Amino acid sequence: RAALLGVLGGGGGGLPWDTPAGSVVGFGGSYGGMLAAWFRLKYPFLVDGVIAASAPIWAFEGLTPPYNSGAFMAQVSKDASPEAGAPPGCREAFLKGQKRVALLSKTSKGRATLSEAFRTCVPLGSEEEAMGLIPWLQDPWSYMAMGNFPYPSGYVIHGDGQLPAWPVRVACARLVAPLMSDLDGVPPATAILDGVREAVGVIYNHSGAVPCFYNGGGKPLRVKQHSDSPEAGSSHRGFPEAGPSQHATREAVLRRRMLPPSSIRARGGRGAWRE
Repeated sequence: RAALLGVLGGGGGGLPWDTPAGSVVGFGGSYGGMLAAWFRLKYPFLVDGVIAASAPIWAFEGLTPPYNSGAFMAQVSKDASPEAGAPPGCREAFLKGQKRVALLSKTSKGRATLSEAFRTCVPLGSEEEAMGLIPWLQDPWSYMAMGNFPYPSGYVIHGDGQLPAWPVRVACARLVAPLMSDLDGVPPATAILDGVREAVGVIYNHSGAVPCFYNGGGKPLRVKQHSDSPEAGSSHRGFPEAGPSQHATREAVLRRRMLPPSSIRARGGRGAWRE
């Protein structure tokens, strides 16, 4: 790219930057935004500037100021709060739901309850498999936050469908709705699980036609990977759009850390819960 710009900048191509008044401005988003910023630093004589959107160029160790590994999930949590327009109690209900999953995963009866509540494709057969629900439930919130546009969009699901406008608000509304008291003044015992299922269904069942969830032979979640946070995504971390070989070219390596106490996510393992 640098060589190409050098040739084009030499004149003769009839392009805007052939003239002294011409300017070259680069654009990039996510990992592409990082590349654009670094390109400008390395070749300032080729480009006059770049616009780098959602480009975490400070997300490396050893920099000053130090990288705040919890900043991304703190913003996700904020999106699920009344401050950002979501119904009250959303974050608290999601944490409670994860705790309920962990508790029910310990017994066969509890796993049967989870299988029914989350409409798993096959019954949950072990505590380990049931505990796998927790990261599966956590992942959509990052994507909904990154695609939390005020209009319907299929950006984070690669155009395979559309998410509603303000998907985090929609998910939160679904989450807390079953917790509202019924005529007897007491919500059903599985209400929290039903709410969590419907909340993550904003992404996992955006078509409204998915017959079962979580395990089985259904189509896997296919979402647009982002480099804005090392916590974003279930199958890749850091800069998945770039590929492992490009990750290795960076001397600094992102380190995943525990999330801050204000996070919407609870730890998916057996340690203490963060609230």
